[in-house]
Amino acid sequence: MVLTACIAVTAGCGGGATTDRVAGLNPDEILRQSATATDALDAFRVAVDATVQADVAPGTLPKLLGDALRAPVTLTGEGPVDGGAASFDFDAKVTGLPTLQGNVTKVDGQLFVGVLLTEYKVDFPAAQVSAVHPGRLAHGLLSWATGPAEVGREAVDGVPTVHLAATVDAAQALSDIAPALEAIQGTRLSAAARRQLEDAFTTNALDLWIGIDDLLPRRITAQLGYTGGVDALRALRKGSLELDVRFTRLGERTTITPPETTNVLDLARLRDLASR
Repeated sequence: MVLTACIAVTAGCGGGATTDRVAGLNPDEILRQSATATDALDAFRVAVDATVQADVAPGTLPKLLGDALRAPVTLTGEGPVDGGAASFDFDAKVTGLPTLQGNVTKVDGQLFVGVLLTEYKVDFPAAQVSAVHPGRLAHGLLSWATGPAEVGREAVDGVPTVHLAATVDAAQALSDIAPALEAIQGTRLSAAARRQLEDAFTTNALDLWIGIDDLLPRRITAQLGYTGGVDALRALRKGSLELDVRFTRLGERTTITPPETTNVLDLARLRDLASR
């Protein structure tokens, strides 16, 4: 009797059961409600696996780097995100070169990169750095999805999810990517260049695993293929990106502090060196 009563009380309090909030919703409704739920999510831990391959025009990068980029370059890493701050430890593997370990930290309107046991403050204008909001990562990736279809139900890191397959809205993705491209190049992309970029993305598959209990994303993968022909990016003739992002510890706050360093990384200087 006592055991039965305990079981009944536990069941009445939820007992860890998962509420299925996606039952009866079509894929567009699931995606829309997930975007609404994720709008308030700005603290989590993120793990990323990425593979990049690029064909660059001869003479636009040092030969060793240009040749290495023709083979897949892999990057793995993870770290905490809290609102406008983030710290990301990564391992980058380039064919023919030793694995490069490092860290990227964004905090207090400043960007830092640590490589080879040395920390650098990146010489970016404060306004550009402040415009990057790591806490919007999950919501931003969700906003890339268009035309979703339900694949089925799967568990991700033990969490019951609904798996959606979609395509990438090139215009939306570009609006998120363009600021980074402009910062790296040091110039703004014209309206014509943005249209060319949208047309240059051919492979654009997106998969999303959304928690059925809270409608928050647990995993998002993307495949992007770039065919070139963009006047503003003549150096990049074609390329591809495979991205696998996992979100855990949703809503968990983390204090992120800037590294102590007086070293400055001048991107304009790096661009000059790369163009020689």
